[in-house]
Amino acid sequence: MEISHRVTAFAVLAVASASGATAQDLVVPEGDLIGTVTIGDSLRGVATDTAAPETVIDQDELDARQATTTGQLLDTVPNVTLLNGNTPQGGGVSIRGLGSQAGLYSSDGTVSIVVDGVRSGSEEIYRNGSILALEPELFKEVSVTRGPSGGFRYSSSASAGTIELTTKDASDFLEDGDAFSFRQKLGYEFNGESPLATSILAFAPTDQFEALLFFGVRTSENREDGNGDEILGTEFEQSSALVKLSYQLDGASRFTFAYQQNQIPERDVNYNVFDPSIDSAFGRVDRDIEDATAYLEYGFNPEDNLLIDLTARLQFKREEVAIDPVSNPFMTDLLEADHLTETWSVVVENTARFQTANIGNEFLTGLEVGRRERSSIVETGTNDGDAPGGTDDYVALFVQNEMQIGERLTVTPAVRF
Repeated sequence: MEISHRVTAFAVLAVASASGATAQDLVVPEGDLIGTVTIGDSLRGVATDTAAPETVIDQDELDARQATTTGQLLDTVPNVTLLNGNTPQGGGVSIRGLGSQAGLYSSDGTVSIVVDGVRSGSEEIYRNGSILALEPELFKEVSVTRGPSGGFRYSSSASAGTIELTTKDASDFLEDGDAFSFRQKLGYEFNGESPLATSILAFAPTDQFEALLFFGVRTSENREDGNGDEILGTEFEQSSALVKLSYQLDGASRFTFAYQQNQIPERDVNYNVFDPSIDSAFGRVDRDIEDATAYLEYGFNPEDNLLIDLTARLQFKREEVAIDPVSNPFMTDLLEADHLTETWSVVVENTARFQTANIGNEFLTGLEVGRRERSSIVETGTNDGDAPGGTDDYVALFVQNEMQIGERLTVTPAVRF
């Protein structure tokens, strides 16, 4: 809802207040209006007409924010607190006080980070991390859900909430009838002297096939706080790429393939990402961070059958933080470990929509089968004793039913086993 008001000039209002004039006594001279002020919905509101408390950041706001890091997209969302949000490396996030806290470094799993439906590993690396090592220009929508509602399709441990990031599609840059589109964006941020260049190629040679290619490069020097003091350790260099292909087989069937990669190379930097002021206690390192997400998806959604909205996916996630020491005062394995987490999984889920009495139902059922392999190999070839390692084979079944009862009540029971 939008409300428009005509507001008189401030000087007129001030005189009326000082003289004790009532609204009936106030006469507004013609021509002294300052214009029309439009009061719209807050960009930082929490949706109250949904089954879960949710904040959605759409493309218009993403363009307006011009964030340097993904963390900066989240820094004003209600109930969200960032840890080291000025850099993509080592950033962490908590919701309602759960998540990134001292000693946890985004590894407790209470907040799920999901990119195009693929969940990040959130593995522990002492005073390092890569959970938010993502280029914000890749995304067209960011959704933050507080609490476990809706997150069981990805994880049973995300009690704090779920952050879902959706990448751009070719159709976002193609108008009706267009077969080709190219966008070149150049930007510069004075705080940190940060230049940005992104290139997007979108094409659709037929009505059935579309493709998007994205490549971006961003660099930043150390930033300054509001007092003009330098924030140490906030410099970085990042490259990103996205390939997304989609083929509409018929009116109901669609294939989609996507691959996204973010890379952050660092040379002779502080090992301790979270508090560079105590650098001497940890030493300096060369560090390479890589985050890759890929999936192949088949969707079947016939228009004449509301009981079938089926998706089958093969998906892959790779998160690597490779560290080599430049100076290692305590000769610890922390400064020479290659931390790698790889997850392969197959996910099949269906949403059935139906009406029972006066209750509208969206009934989601799903099955996930996967393997997550985690290692932290040091120079001797063994696993770092300061970081967990191993293999997790899992099978998960999840069920959720969003029940709309009348016009004012929504009940969403959910379970993941």
